[in-house]
Amino acid sequence: MHQKQRISGEARTGIAWWTNVLQHPPNRSITATMHDVIYAWSDAPSTTCLGGFYLDQSQAHPEQGSAFIIPIPHSLAIGREHFNTQERQVVEQVPLHWGSLWKGKSLLIHVNNKAVAHGISNMTIRGASMQVLRRCLLLASEYDLDLEAK
Repeated sequence: MHQKQRISGEARTGIAWWTNVLQHPPNRSITATMHDVIYAWSDAPSTTCLGGFYLDQSQAHPEQGSAFIIPIPHSLAIGREHFNTQERQVVEQVPLHWGSLWKGKSLLIHVNNKAVAHGISNMTIRGASMQVLRRCLLLASEYDLDLEAK
């Protein structure tokens, strides 16, 4: 006899995330190889904007096109999210902006928030920030990036 069972919203979200990840398998094997390293810095310096920049191994300082600042609409800034979620959102913007340029490379993101760095290192965090972390990890998988936070 077949019986229908309810699946929790959290389980559905997890299944959807894995479905997306498995649609984008990595282009390289698991063997340890040296990759070019991209060094990125991200910050949510205020309630009104998010920003970041990067350097690759050939750059001494940021060049045109290697920095961004995103103003947060006033309507979103008023209903301010938790600081950790805002910091994680700016980390997510880094691979959104440049991930397609960095396929197969290592990405070391410098953050000024221990919870964000810990979440990326352990691939988990509690609360609303988990949704942002999942999107960030999905982008890293899609662009075949080795993601690390410092």
